[in-house]
Formats: sequence, structure tokens, C-alpha cells
Amino acid sequence: NFEISYGVVSKASAGEIIISEYDAEKDATVDVSYVVDAQTKVVNADTVEAIDVGASVEISYAAVDGKKLAKVITVEKVEAQE
Repeated sequence: NFEISYGVVSKASAGEIIISEYDAEKDATVDVSYVVDAQTKVVNADTVEAIDVGASVEISYAAVDGKKLAKVITVEKVEAQE
């Protein structure tokens, strides 16, 4: 049973991805860290490290031991402007 979050990538590395996402309780954009491991599936990018800063992503995650464990990271495709 996963939760889903949307945001813009601030940092992406082999062990974690940090995204800026809207926090309704704070009525502000906050940086949130998600743990990445060998089971994390990446869609529309080869690896987590290949995800560009500034890319929009959807993360399906599970809360484990107080951390957010990314299960699926989907990079939203941007249509090229002609």
C-alpha cells in the first residue's frame, strides 16, 4: 500500500532523491528526501542519477522506520516545443 507524491527534483543520487513538493499543512513548498535502493524502479530515465534537476516526478513510496522509501519514480515526459 503506497502513497504518491509529486514534485520537482532538487537532487538525485544513487541513495536518495530530494524533491520540492507542496505541503498543504504548511502552505509552502518544502524539500522532501526519499530513500532510493536496488528495488526502486525508475520510469522514463535509465537510473536515478540520470534524472535531471528540475524534472517533474511522481514518486510512489512507503513509509519505513520514519523514512520515505521510493518504490517507483516516474519522470514526467516533457513534450518538445516546436
